[in-house]
Amino acid sequence: NSAMRKWFLTLLAGSVLVAQPTLYSQMNADAPGANAQQPTTTETAPPTPSPTGGEVDQATRDEIIRRQESQLAARKLIDQGMKLYYDGRFDEAAAKLEQALAILPRAKVTEIDYKRAANGLSESLYRLADDAYRATPPDFDKARQLAQKALVYDPSNRSAENLIVKVK
Repeated sequence: NSAMRKWFLTLLAGSVLVAQPTLYSQMNADAPGANAQQPTTTETAPPTPSPTGGEVDQATRDEIIRRQESQLAARKLIDQGMKLYYDGRFDEAAAKLEQALAILPRAKVTEIDYKRAANGLSESLYRLADDAYRATPPDFDKARQLAQKALVYDPSNRSAENLIVKVK
């Protein structure tokens, strides 16, 4: 009977490994090499059951909810900031996008939101820097500071790089 058993590992709850037996079907017993010596396994500690929804402590659930609420609030701020950007209200857009980045939890699932907010903020700051550069009289210090801040949020912002070169 033990020759007919196969042990395999199943990954549960991300990192808890549990050994589970499975019986070969009668069809597998007739397969070539079915009577060959099966590898032996060593016994390990009994498997730890994975936590179920009811067993997850309240603090973990509260943290998950807090992060989801933060992500939703950040998305709302990003949408508002991008609308302000497209309306040409770059100073207000920059403020909304900075707020969004401040509350947006950093995680793989929020990376798209983070990039969208960071790129929008970088562009808003560049536009403000360009306005300072083109003002009469030009404010080169303000233009440089804003362009450098734009590069913090998006190091690939070539327009901000070019503006820094112009004001030196």
